[in-house]
Amino acid sequence: MPSGSAYSSDLSTSTVTYTVPPLPPVALSLEPLPYVSASTAQPVVPPPVVNPYTPPAHVVTQPQVVLVKQFQPPKPYSGASSWKGYSQYFERLAAVNGWTTTEQKTEQLALALEGLASEVLRDLDISQLQAYSLIWEALGTSLWFS
Repeated sequence: MPSGSAYSSDLSTSTVTYTVPPLPPVALSLEPLPYVSASTAQPVVPPPVVNPYTPPAHVVTQPQVVLVKQFQPPKPYSGASSWKGYSQYFERLAAVNGWTTTEQKTEQLALALEGLASEVLRDLDISQLQAYSLIWEALGTSLWFS
């Protein structure tokens, strides 16, 4: 490397220039080092080596508990019993099964209706937002289920 405060290099397609700051002056002392007798000198003992790997302590693990929530299908409703009683049952079932939206409840209620009770679905569009309340209203006002 050439001497001086800058070093340049041309590598066929690019030029690299390094600027080296000047070194600070160094004070040199030509005095001899102090004499230390071998009898008073302390041996240099390196610090103890700590093994970074320590085997794991005996760990007692408990078996993982997995709760599986089983879906409870609704009992079919044909209209032979009170629609109010079935409505209360269906609301409890919806809570147990986690049906929180009216869309979920509408789908499940529509699937549970059979026989004459399913006739109330004939004129309803169950994709409407208010379909759930319309089904119950139709069951309550129908001559078959009063």
